[in-house]
Formats: sequence, C-alpha cells, structure tokens
Amino acid sequence: MNSINSSTNVALQISTTALWAPILVFILHHMAAQRLGHEPYVDPVSHFLGGVAIAFFFWRSAECLQRSISDRWIIGATVLVAIAWELMEAGFSIRAGSIMYWSLANSLRDLVLGLSGAAVLVMLKNNSWRRSPDSNRNQ
Repeated sequence: MNSINSSTNVALQISTTALWAPILVFILHHMAAQRLGHEPYVDPVSHFLGGVAIAFFFWRSAECLQRSISDRWIIGATVLVAIAWELMEAGFSIRAGSIMYWSLANSLRDLVLGLSGAAVLVMLKNNSWRRSPDSNRNQ
C-alpha cells in the first residue's frame, strides 16, 4: 500500500511541476491559431515552444523521480516525441483530408524547431551560453 501512495505522490508531483508546460503550449497554440491563423507564425512558434516544453517535462519528471538524466537523453526523448507528433499529425490529416499536414518540408521544419527548443532549454538549464571566468584566463 505504501508504494501505491508513493507512486500517486510522484504522479501528482510530475503533473504539477512538469506536465503543465506541454499542456500550456497546446492551449496557447489552439487559442493563437483561432485568432491569428495556423501559418506562418503560430505553428513555427508553437513547435519551438513545444520542444522547450517537452524537454522541460522530461527534465522535471526525472527530478521528481529523483533520477539523473543526461542532456542527450532529454534532447533524444524530445525528438522522439516530435517525430511521433508529426507522424500522428500527418496520419490524421491524410485520413481527414485536412490541410493541417502541409508537406514533408513543413514537417521537417517543425522537427528542427522542436529540436531547437529542446537545445535552448538544455543550454539555459546548464547556463552553457555563458563563459566561465576561468576560460578567460586561459586565452
């Protein structure tokens, strides 16, 4: 019974500290697309922010599980989610005959934007865009 309570607590912690980000991006995408249209701005921004949000989800979920997670794993898992998303989007669009799935080029752009978002989060998380004070001494 104790492990069930522990699992429930971890699931609740993940929901409140990690899952909110992808849900927020999805809601903002829906609201912005209704007002501004899907292309040319809302979709690219949403895919970039989606990459940030999914990477954030993996990073914070690992922290909730008290596990260490490598930056490569965060980016790789985010890319897998982005690929699955694009395949799902293409499948639904083709089946429904909608215009959501524009082209292979559009999907590749979306994947690059998602990967870029994940990479930016990892850089921000690690402060890797800053130079350490010691690196200036070695030059």
